[in-house]
Amino acid sequence: MRITNDLNLPAPLVATISKTRQPIVGQLSVTELISPPQIRALSIKHWDEITEDASERLWAAVGSLMHQLLESHADIPRHHAERTLSTVVESVNVTGTFDLYYEDGVLTDYKFTSVWTMMNGVKEEWQQQLNLYAHLLRLTGARAETLQIVAIYRDWVKSKAFDANYPSAQVQTFTVPLWSNETAEHFLVERVRLHKKAEAGEIPSCTPEERWERPTRFAVMKEGQKRAVRVFDTREEAEGHVTKAGLYVEERRGASVRCESYCRVASFCPQYAKIKAEQPGSQSLT
Repeated sequence: MRITNDLNLPAPLVATISKTRQPIVGQLSVTELISPPQIRALSIKHWDEITEDASERLWAAVGSLMHQLLESHADIPRHHAERTLSTVVESVNVTGTFDLYYEDGVLTDYKFTSVWTMMNGVKEEWQQQLNLYAHLLRLTGARAETLQIVAIYRDWVKSKAFDANYPSAQVQTFTVPLWSNETAEHFLVERVRLHKKAEAGEIPSCTPEERWERPTRFAVMKEGQKRAVRVFDTREEAEGHVTKAGLYVEERRGASVRCESYCRVASFCPQYAKIKAEQPGSQSLT
């Protein structure tokens, strides 16, 4: 993988954010395990061809630096920070590094994220991540009874703190539902099997959820106004609501958000190529 510097950022900054972790066949981190098998399989195949600009890695680097800072101040009795645990599942070595564990059974993960990301609660993949860490802990004989996400908002605005549904502070703690041992073990084994198949060439397509798919919707608009009167899932429903002069229907085209803006192997992905080819206005090369 090659890191470019199109914005001519200072060399020390580029060096700081250029560390990459190459995926290895037969080894899976918890983070890789919960990610789409197609992305990892294509990353393994095309690793030397992938390019990413340093400017696109800034927030991830800030998060890593904050984790290091928190780890350096976690030398508190009965607290354990940044410990890596492992297990072997169907000949695959699975590792997971948790952020903070308190011996009373509280497992904490820090997330440096946007306010918008947490508006609907903890993302499913983060719940999966924490529960897999908890499972690895239980395999060592430790207790894991309470799981929590500590969200630290990088874009929190104090003047909005009193708005409805907006966080009242820049840090917010969320409790994550705890899975049973059986549920966690089943999920772990199934994810390992999916990734093993992908490594062997049996690559599953990414699901709409994994592509962060935003469906096409149809807004009823009023001339001279920017906000929609109402938004519908189908054009027929929207057109049925256009009953007065000055109203019209605006198509808000959907998108595979992850594919378009956040997937480093999108240019090598046959599924995304097919999605783009099927979009209105696309042109065939044949």
